[in-house]
Amino acid sequence: MFFIGLIAQVILGLFFAPEGVIKWTHIGPSTARFEHFRYPHWFRYLTGVCEFLAGIGLLIGIWFPLLAVLAALLLCIIMLGALYSHRVRGKDPLSDLLPATVFLVLACIVLIAHVRYIPALIGGQ
Repeated sequence: MFFIGLIAQVILGLFFAPEGVIKWTHIGPSTARFEHFRYPHWFRYLTGVCEFLAGIGLLIGIWFPLLAVLAALLLCIIMLGALYSHRVRGKDPLSDLLPATVFLVLACIVLIAHVRYIPALIGGQ
């Protein structure tokens, strides 16, 4: 399971580090999507920073697994927000929820693969 988690970690890291930067630079459809969801511009920048940090955290987390756990948790929160945005705020069809759902599942796989590091986050040994 660890090897599958590592593959998911690399895929997510390679996708979300540049995706966060895309939100800052107005490249692609991200600006229009955030306007469609009726979010303020600062929220797109905040989301981009969080995605970038999650992506970098996942990549650095290859050597520091606790960082991978934190980044995967952050990404889970971001993807839950994306699901909410598409379904509730955007009233988008269910098919538009597929990418966020896949990324959420991949982030959960990373968490499961690193489950032995989770007690350290909550104060355990």
